[in-house]
Amino acid sequence: MLNSPLCTGWRSGEKEQPANTNLLLSNHALTRGDQRNVSPDEVDYIIANGEELHCAGAVQYRLLRKCLKPDPWIAWNRLEQLVGTVIVANPDTMEVITVYRNRREVGHYRLRQEHAPWRYAA
Repeated sequence: MLNSPLCTGWRSGEKEQPANTNLLLSNHALTRGDQRNVSPDEVDYIIANGEELHCAGAVQYRLLRKCLKPDPWIAWNRLEQLVGTVIVANPDTMEVITVYRNRREVGHYRLRQEHAPWRYAA
């Protein structure tokens, strides 16, 4: 997959937009994706199949184990490695802001309201 024409520029440091995606990736997202070994194809997969969560004015797409679906372009063992990856995007422009991994606190935002209801009181 690294040598495919769809990933041209992602690993080479040229910081080009991937040809296969309709998302706008910021320079920060390109750099972080490079550092965390997450390709544009995988970003597309996470956005298409991950859990959507609105938090602090941004949209987060989290790939949970229950969200995994077979993909003809990504090997199953690679999909299992991506569990816990989070894509943060601007909800207005759908620009990907950053990419990070957070395997420990999956569901943290869902539990927060139950344990601290005084924070969410009107």
